[in-house]
Amino acid sequence: MTASVEEDLMRPLPDQVVAIDKLRKVKSRLVGDSMGVGKTVTGIGLDLAMREDDPSVADLPTLIVSEKIGIDVWVYHLRAMGIPEEDIVAIDPADRAEFMAALEHEKNYQAGRTEKPPRGVYYVMHYDIIMKPTMNVLWERRTRTGKKHHIQWAHVIADEVHLIKNRKALKTLALKKINAFYKTGLSGTPADDKPWDIWSILHWLYPRKYRSYWTFYEKHVQWVAASEYDDWLDWEAAGGDYDSFRAEQTRLLLEEEKKQFEKTGKRVKARPSGFRQAIGVQNIPEFHRNIGPFYIRRTLLQINPDMPPKIHVEPPIIVPMTPRQRKEYERMRDKSIALLGGDDDSAFQLLAPATIAVWTRLQQMALATLIPEWDDSYLDAGEDDADEFDMPKIVLAKPSPKLDAVMNLVTTHEDEPFVVFSQFRGMVDLVEEECQRLKISCVKIHGGVTSKDIRTQRVEQFQDGRARVFVGTIGAAGKTITLTRSHHAIFTDRSWNPSKNAQAEDRLWRRMQKNAVRVWQIQSADSIDQVRFEKIRKKAEMIDALLLNKGPGGK
Repeated sequence: MTASVEEDLMRPLPDQVVAIDKLRKVKSRLVGDSMGVGKTVTGIGLDLAMREDDPSVADLPTLIVSEKIGIDVWVYHLRAMGIPEEDIVAIDPADRAEFMAALEHEKNYQAGRTEKPPRGVYYVMHYDIIMKPTMNVLWERRTRTGKKHHIQWAHVIADEVHLIKNRKALKTLALKKINAFYKTGLSGTPADDKPWDIWSILHWLYPRKYRSYWTFYEKHVQWVAASEYDDWLDWEAAGGDYDSFRAEQTRLLLEEEKKQFEKTGKRVKARPSGFRQAIGVQNIPEFHRNIGPFYIRRTLLQINPDMPPKIHVEPPIIVPMTPRQRKEYERMRDKSIALLGGDDDSAFQLLAPATIAVWTRLQQMALATLIPEWDDSYLDAGEDDADEFDMPKIVLAKPSPKLDAVMNLVTTHEDEPFVVFSQFRGMVDLVEEECQRLKISCVKIHGGVTSKDIRTQRVEQFQDGRARVFVGTIGAAGKTITLTRSHHAIFTDRSWNPSKNAQAEDRLWRRMQKNAVRVWQIQSADSIDQVRFEKIRKKAEMIDALLLNKGPGGK
């Protein structure tokens, strides 16, 4: 079912062979190597090893699920590693008919309804449709007669498996219904945004071992309730640790229960009020002992110590807002605090959509001038107004001190290529326009660039030297592509998700990079940028502590 290995075919590198040799011994595994190590080759190598080790699955297909922009990458590597083109069935996102017909034929062949062998050995599709009703041919279910009705897969490879971090999302539930003898998850960020995001992946791999989300959470996450948060900050400032704080809070709650019983004669469970605020992780050695047999994680520096470093330039570049920016920013901030509560930026809690919308708009205000000018009269709307945080559309425009700082870096480092990232399409457009004004060649990628051919062309333009500046949104340009021609990355703002920021940085910092990569961060003075920076840093520390057994909270 697979081609013979020829001398000129792509072969796994030694560090990829180490991962394959370790993880081929288990039925389900998680490859958590950091970006740039080469998880795609490792995933294909694991499939080939599985077929070699277990001949009983030789006649069953493998399903590969990736992001839409990763389909061509998987097809390329499958071919490069010797898989015949006729054995690969890749979905066309614009026309799924051929892929669906191949799946239907696979199902009928396995059910004995046709003698004609199926075309595919490797089926490559994307997450966007995995939960669609039309894809129920993938799922394990029962018919009215009680017979199982699905495709039996030899192996399911879930690329960017952190995309199933939401344990209740439809695509997560759909992936978990696919029946396969072997499972492989690939992700450089298996705890994507929060440490406990990894539970959903572990539950997919080993549903019996990792049955309860809340059991996992209580065992490995340090948390305090909103009503306890101020007390925790005081406790920590006085040198207290989490265990002693939790013991003290338990004592206080028991005292409260006793008082309530003496007062009312009824036993009522006293509980801290408010949402849970994660402050660290715990029991990390136990966590790694449990996942050790089926998990591997190496950073690029661990497998290649001679790799040039990635340097986060400190301190960040701080720029003042224009008087108009400052006026609008303060007006929005004060109105928001009055509505949402709190006395400074740190009081905002990212829970409700309203709060997220306010923080997003403040971040845009710190980037550039808003056109039309911000109209915050809607903030006086009553609490029953469901649309009060339906933000009006705005356009980012000059003057923008952050844009000036970007162009100062680009023009100061003459002839050196630069990569610029922002969360917002408007900022990407501003950088492109300013480059054009200054006669600096520039290409851009954001969510509006949907054609994969155009994406590829623009990356190639930058990589082969036809464009000096590459500018893109973190969401659209922060993954899959390679931008190693440059060793300068500028962030005009950051994603709340630290893993997305790291992925974007690692478009430059990959195996073939020859220079130290410098990551520049531009912040507006006295703004949300500083608050965000600290919150993102704390998130990253917790994730590092869980995945790498280091950092605060890991014990």
